[in-house]
Amino acid sequence: MTYAEIQAVWQAAPDAPPPVPPDRLADLRTRAALFDRRILWRDLTEAAAAGVIMLVFGPTLLDGDAPSVARLGAAFAVGGAMFAIAWMWRARLRAPRPSPALPPAEAVRVALARVEVQVRLVRTVAWWYLLPLSVGPFIEILGSALPATRWTEAPAMPFEADVVVAAVILMGGLLVWVYRLNQRAVRDELIPLRDRLAALLTDLTSDPR
Repeated sequence: MTYAEIQAVWQAAPDAPPPVPPDRLADLRTRAALFDRRILWRDLTEAAAAGVIMLVFGPTLLDGDAPSVARLGAAFAVGGAMFAIAWMWRARLRAPRPSPALPPAEAVRVALARVEVQVRLVRTVAWWYLLPLSVGPFIEILGSALPATRWTEAPAMPFEADVVVAAVILMGGLLVWVYRLNQRAVRDELIPLRDRLAALLTDLTSDPR
């Protein structure tokens, strides 16, 4: 639930003015709107990246004449991309749904739960997104280092050990960078927003006497 909706609930409730200062509510509303936009764009961007992987590796998976190791790598790449998209949207669908009919405290509680879902999702990005998307490409890269056999056939490019090692290091570095970027988002954006929501919920549910 956005803070505009939370404020609307307060205004509609009889004898229930906002129990927090308007400037604090405005700050939280701004942060929540920014959070919603960023989560939406993140989901769309990551889904698009997974879609690109499916388009790149899909033809190899469907090519019956492709080397077995190439088809194995393509299968892991396409399957990993499908899993990542499904897991991301599963989290979105399982998050509590906001409703203008909720009491103020419950509305904030729902908003807090939605942020908690994102905290857990981003903290575990290594296993549900980075790992599934990287296994297939790693198999493709390492497969190029194998000698030509019935299983691998001749590699598309002559094997150069330093090229394969450089590619593995580059991909590993990219995965580490994306992971650290996500953890920084948790630390700098999600946790502060969660703390503000928790404090607001405390204000709403504390006994004023």
